[in-house]
Order: sequence, then C-alpha cells, then structure tokens
Amino acid sequence: MKADSENGKLAEKILGEYMQSFQDKNLYLHVFSAHLHMDEATPHLHIDFVPFTTGSTRGLDTRVSLKQALKNQGYVGSGRKETEWSVWVESEKEALASVMEQHGIEWEHLDTYEKHLSVLDYEKKMRSEEIKELENEVEILNKQLTNLVKCEDAFKKVSQDFETDEQFQLPEPQPLMSAKTYKAKIVEPFVDKLKATLKIAVVAYFKMKNKLKKCEHENSKLYFSNVELKEQNNRLLADNFEQMKSLKDYKLLRKILGAEQVDNLLAQARNKNKKLERNL
Repeated sequence: MKADSENGKLAEKILGEYMQSFQDKNLYLHVFSAHLHMDEATPHLHIDFVPFTTGSTRGLDTRVSLKQALKNQGYVGSGRKETEWSVWVESEKEALASVMEQHGIEWEHLDTYEKHLSVLDYEKKMRSEEIKELENEVEILNKQLTNLVKCEDAFKKVSQDFETDEQFQLPEPQPLMSAKTYKAKIVEPFVDKLKATLKIAVVAYFKMKNKLKKCEHENSKLYFSNVELKEQNNRLLADNFEQMKSLKDYKLLRKILGAEQVDNLLAQARNKNKKLERNL
C-alpha cells in the first residue's frame, strides 16, 4: 500500500481506526506519543507507551513493568518461546487484521522462518562477541590482580627488611658524643626518616589493598556476567536448532504434499484459530 496511492489513503484510515481502539484495549499501557507517517514509501504507525502495574506490594504502588502490565491485560506466556510479549503482539496483529477485514483487506501471512533464524543467528553472534569481550576484560583484570599480589609481597619483604637493612638501623653514637647531641643529630632525624618512610608505605599499601578489592569485585561481576551470557548463548543455540528442525519439517511437507496443499492447510488452520479466538 504505497503512501501516495489510493490504497495508501485506505491504509491511513485503517491505521487511524486501529489507533483509536489501542488505548481502550490496553488499559495498562499509557500511550504518550502516537504518530502516523505518510511521508515514506509505506504508511506506518509509531506508538510510544509506558507499561505500568498498580497495587504493588513492594516499593511504589504504581511502577513500570511490561510483563506485569501484559499479565494484567490477560496475556500469559507459557515459556521462553511464547512470552507475554509475543502473545500480546500476535493479539495486536489480529486486532489490526480485524480492522483491515472490515475494509476488505486480507492479511497476507508471509513465511518468516528464515528471517527468524537470521535474527537468532545475529543474537547468537552478538552474545559470542560479548562473551569474548568479557573474557578479554577478565584476562586483563587477572593480570592486574597478579601485579597487585606481587606488590603486596614486596611490601611484606620491606617490612621484613626493617629488621636487617642498615638504613633502618639506629647508628651507634660517636666517641665523646653527648646524649643530647646524639639525640638531636642522630636519633631525631632517623625517627623522622622512619616515620616518613612508614607513612608512604602505609598509604601505598592501603591504596593497593583498596584497588585489589575493587579488581576482585569487578572480576567476580564479569565472571557471573560471562556465565549468564554463555547460558543465553546455549539457549539461543537450542532455539536455533529447534527452528532448523521446524524449517526442515516444513520444507519436507511442502515437498511431499505440495506447496499449494500446505498453504491451503495453513490457511484453514488460521481461520479455525481466528474463529476459536472470537468465540473465546
């Protein structure tokens, strides 16, 4: 339905009617912006909304939650492949199709298996890249941790050297040197030097310990993020495998029964499903 054609004007009317009923059907989706675009090849509608739920027992009574908002509207998922979102999206497609039918326009169901598989492949690739990036960050942090541990060992060695290193030993008084002179010229400068050295060492030590803790915390976060991404990647691989099986079976049916017969069976199944949903 090109925007500058008669059908484009009809599409504008259909999308307008659909939008008028959108907020009435979606009581838990607060629409704050809706724009009908007629300045591109095909008329299309942008709807921006905030999903919310009320009566929350935790925190604020009203809060943002897409999952709960859709549940409140009666859309319940049955697993990863059929979430509240996917059920709601299909319902909205049916609602738009219903408006189309009133104007004599039939919804053409296209074969989207390959497209869906390409999306899965893309998501799998993105997860793999994120995992690789996280593994690089973990490797860098591990090197930093190793260096910090070496620094800690160096500080321990310095503390041990205090007992044997000559620069940290109080020199003996010179012959005929009075106690007052010994204290002023030898002891007090030595103590001041020792205090300054200890202050620098203590400050550097605690800075190093603080940095070590931060690195350990960051390393732990990255580790669990990595584990979660790997799990997501495994789930995507499983979904991809299931989609490939479904696509293989679908192509086999079209080959054995014939494309026309399979399309007719799918059309009958969709019509039966529509009637069942309307009856419900």
